[in-house]
Amino acid sequence: MEGQLISVIMPAYNEEEFIGEAIESVQNQTYSNWELVIVDDASRDKTVEIIRQYALADTRIKLYRFSVNQGACTALNRALQEAQGEYVCWLSADDRYVQEMLESEYCFLTENRQMQAVFSVHEFINDKSEVIDAWPPPEQYLQIGKDGCREPYYTLFYGGNAFNACTLMTTKETFQKAGGFNAEHPYAGDYDLMLRLAAHSNIGFLNKVNVQSRRHQGQVTNEGYNDIDAIHVFEDMLYNDDVREKLMHKAGMQGMRIEISDAFAGRIQMYAGLCRNREVAELEKIQKKFTATFPLFVDADIYCAQIVQCIDDEAWDKAVRLLQTMPQGIKDYADVEKLSIMTAMILDHNQEYKKEKEILDSLLVLNWQNYEAHYMTGTILEREGKMFEALDSYVAALKSSVDNQEDFQMLAENIKRLLDEII
Repeated sequence: MEGQLISVIMPAYNEEEFIGEAIESVQNQTYSNWELVIVDDASRDKTVEIIRQYALADTRIKLYRFSVNQGACTALNRALQEAQGEYVCWLSADDRYVQEMLESEYCFLTENRQMQAVFSVHEFINDKSEVIDAWPPPEQYLQIGKDGCREPYYTLFYGGNAFNACTLMTTKETFQKAGGFNAEHPYAGDYDLMLRLAAHSNIGFLNKVNVQSRRHQGQVTNEGYNDIDAIHVFEDMLYNDDVREKLMHKAGMQGMRIEISDAFAGRIQMYAGLCRNREVAELEKIQKKFTATFPLFVDADIYCAQIVQCIDDEAWDKAVRLLQTMPQGIKDYADVEKLSIMTAMILDHNQEYKKEKEILDSLLVLNWQNYEAHYMTGTILEREGKMFEALDSYVAALKSSVDNQEDFQMLAENIKRLLDEII
């Protein structure tokens, strides 16, 4: 098949053992209108010699060289700069395409014009090119492109890389709009690019194995470095207002602060489960710094502090006015639990106990350990004469307040008072 020119970009560094297979996997494509742009990153083995042999026999193969090693991201950016194709995809020098890779993804994009990029399935091969493992796509990926599906944006935000970047094909314009590869992230540059690309384009999915990803002893894999770098990529994304907001919108997220907090918590839990203490510590450090310094969080906290001060001063009208006129941008990034407690306190003052109870019930679904919500629920139940249920709420509040000695003492006295009344 022949259509518009597709540029396959390939960085190479000391890949003499496998680069021949990678090149031949491009040459063997059923789609014929392609160019292979290879940038050698100052290899010290026979990589360049091997590439030259192929380039002499096939003018579609183009070689560029760095005299000093600059890293894969810089090599990929140079290859992207030299690429002449309307469409672009990336192949690692130790991986392989299956024969229909270019044709299948080109056809997908030309038949689905609403998509600017598409990724597909990969499998794993060893140093003998034997298939050793598969990557079964998550079930929800089969719904990509359909109404209501939030993938792959949701997984990119919450879980990291949602797919193998070498299975991706997109237009060169889309690649450039995303900003290319960031050399400041040498180990997780693919994840960094995918976040920006996902924010600026619609990504489709083709349920077909198109790439064989190689696992071997000589490859440059630094698991710890990769993960630490990916954590900092995630941090950079959160500080990029344009990328963060577009990605979160595509992922179907509403409460910005709680979603960001959940993303941190999910990653911390994942690394804790893997006993990766260094990654957990790095995430916790970044989360603490982010929560304390992120401008939208800080602005929301300052605004909410004004409401709390009004409540403390019993300036209820002003507290209600501030709550009712809270800008949406503040509401999106306010602490949901603090906001719920403030709202419940105002409703309590206005004797709107039914609405107050609904707010507190929702908060306890969100966080059962919120002792203020348990305590306020207890006071409502006590007013209604439901003494045993109120006692349960006070006990739950007591159990959740062990870190606050003053509140713990107050709750203990409250429980004793209620027990005396019941007895």
